Amino acid sequence: MEELNLSWSKLNTFISCPLKYKLAYIDEAPAEKKEGAALSFYKAVSGAIEYFHKKGLNPIPSRDDLMALLERNWVSSGYRDNLEEKQFRATAEEVLSKFHARFLEEKPRVSYVGLRASAKIDSVSVSTVIDRIDLLPDGTYEVIKYKTGKSTMSAQELKEDLQAAVLYQAANAHKRFAGKVSQVSFYFLRADLKLSLSPSPQELQQANKRIIQVAKSILRFSHGPGLMAKLIKRSEAEPGALGEKGALCASCEYLNVCPAWPVKPISLTDDSPEEFAERVRLSYSKLNSYKRCPRAWKKVYLDGRGQKGRSFFSFGSAIHDTLENFYDPEARIKPTLKNLLGLWEEAFAENQDGYGGDKEAAASDHKKGVEMLERYFARYVEGGKYRPAYRVEEYFELPVGKNAVVTGFIDRLDSLEDGTYAVLDYKTEPSMRTQEAVDKDDQLTIYFIACEKLFGIEISRLVLLMLAHDTEISTRRSREDLPELMAAIDTSAAEIKDKVRSYQQDGPSEESPHFPPRKNRYCKSCDFIDTCSLQNEIASDGSIVAGEFDEDAFAEEYE
Repeated sequence: MEELNLSWSKLNTFISCPLKYKLAYIDEAPAEKKEGAALSFYKAVSGAIEYFHKKGLNPIPSRDDLMALLERNWVSSGYRDNLEEKQFRATAEEVLSKFHARFLEEKPRVSYVGLRASAKIDSVSVSTVIDRIDLLPDGTYEVIKYKTGKSTMSAQELKEDLQAAVLYQAANAHKRFAGKVSQVSFYFLRADLKLSLSPSPQELQQANKRIIQVAKSILRFSHGPGLMAKLIKRSEAEPGALGEKGALCASCEYLNVCPAWPVKPISLTDDSPEEFAERVRLSYSKLNSYKRCPRAWKKVYLDGRGQKGRSFFSFGSAIHDTLENFYDPEARIKPTLKNLLGLWEEAFAENQDGYGGDKEAAASDHKKGVEMLERYFARYVEGGKYRPAYRVEEYFELPVGKNAVVTGFIDRLDSLEDGTYAVLDYKTEPSMRTQEAVDKDDQLTIYFIACEKLFGIEISRLVLLMLAHDTEISTRRSREDLPELMAAIDTSAAEIKDKVRSYQQDGPSEESPHFPPRKNRYCKSCDFIDTCSLQNEIASDGSIVAGEFDEDAFAEEYE
């Protein structure tokens, strides 16, 4: 393979979305500047911390010093309005206060900040910036990367993270620390959580293998021959073939010229860009979460509190991943039971967070998954019944009313012989749905609207595949089904928008009268019950069963 020099940003862009890489680095398409609140927040917080470290340790700068550095690095651009800026500013102060308290307690020996380094992997050189390097008591060094987003990751995810592998190898290759770096850490500042890893030779080998595969794809992409040329040729007929659509598309600087979005969501409205940005973005599960309990919704979506992994999350995600890969029209997999179960083994191994090390529970779910997929294969694949999907995990953003953008992923779209299409939604829950419930299911109605308005295809069947019961339940929708649901979503979005603005005006706080707790059948499984004002009432309510499960209530795991 020829020599290739990449930044981590370029490598990650290709991994995240090959189409964006093509638009940015091959086509040099015009980009629309989109800084956004998240980027402005990251620059301010990381900049304050960098200068905090540069002040030295004799003495350690005070909390007031750190707040002054935040003030120096703060810029107002990127925020929608003063209220959003106020909320992010309060979050930044909270984050830095926790950072400072932890720094005083641990007193790490910071050796370097903002180090530029490169990892040489075969003939690929990947450059990156290392936020911080600490000298450890044993004389080795720790590489630290700051993360300012709401999400965190598990220890297993850190093991598989390519950025962690690049940071570790780049630091060890640098002349200042040659071979003396023993661990790499991601510091999730909002959660005040630091995860550390000392990669094994096998883990690095696996990560490097993936990096080399990506690099080869980039070379093919640039020079023309092979798989990428075929994909590029196909993209002339289907422009979005290379795209990896998802929630980040809304903030992508190439959205206006992106062929994966032939119908731009804003084009379905009369909004100006400023008005469109004011809409509340809601997935089906995010909307359901608000209806169940505004307090829990606030904890997750405004405060950025992570939710605990659960076994049914991991099991459901593994089943969805397996069937997504099995039906992926690009993969063209040979439809054998061996291949299906092979995909299950890979997916199950990658979705272990919810088991918390409980090997017995994991083994039980693994067996259950094998049995579920064997039944599925016998019913839907054997005898020549298999057909690749038209699309899998198709992402959509659907404007609703004047206040909402409903987002989500459709598990599978199949093309039918009459030229129409079917929506198929996988369900792994143990409970069985009734035909009446499926006929009234709002999520399926949202899928129907999205397909019609955004994809321009006619949906003649909407199917829930109840995999635990080896059963499918089919339903239909018509235009008459739409107005009532659309109005209800718009009303809920307007209510959420008003409450968020009131919360921002008051200033962020642990508890808010705008987001009160609401008792519901999932309370005893809530991650935030320990501090809930209804805790005693919930504990004494025998009608609430701990751990009761309804897949739609937790659909965010699959979106």
